[in-house]
Amino acid sequence: MVAFLGIHDEILQGFHPERYFGYMDIIVNIGSGAVGCWLGDRLLARDEKLSWNARPQFYLLISYCTVATLLFLSILGRYKGLYIPAWAILPYCGSVLALLISPKPVFVKRDTHLIFNLFVFSSMSIGLYLVGGHALSLSFN
Repeated sequence: MVAFLGIHDEILQGFHPERYFGYMDIIVNIGSGAVGCWLGDRLLARDEKLSWNARPQFYLLISYCTVATLLFLSILGRYKGLYIPAWAILPYCGSVLALLISPKPVFVKRDTHLIFNLFVFSSMSIGLYLVGGHALSLSFN
């Protein structure tokens, strides 16, 4: 989730006229978030660790959302100073489809279902920046 938040931050900066989008900034955001999560885990170490129990379909659907986001990021550098094309939203349509067709037995625990929804909604909301950029005629810097 830290990675998705860093990606959201950089994409929003790309639409701001006085800021800019940078791949290195995304890497720094993800790295610092990972270190923060690791430190938080060490400082707040519990006797009982959370059990992570999910079926393979869960990982497949999470992987799809991650790949859709990486594909989107790969084209952003080519459209600096331009409008991002509408077809770039297509991978996120797959995220919506993944959310709709995912059977409930994919999830073993309620916490796992919550994590899945966070990944999918974080992925889909990046696609909303495209819609907002076109609606407000914002170019990407």
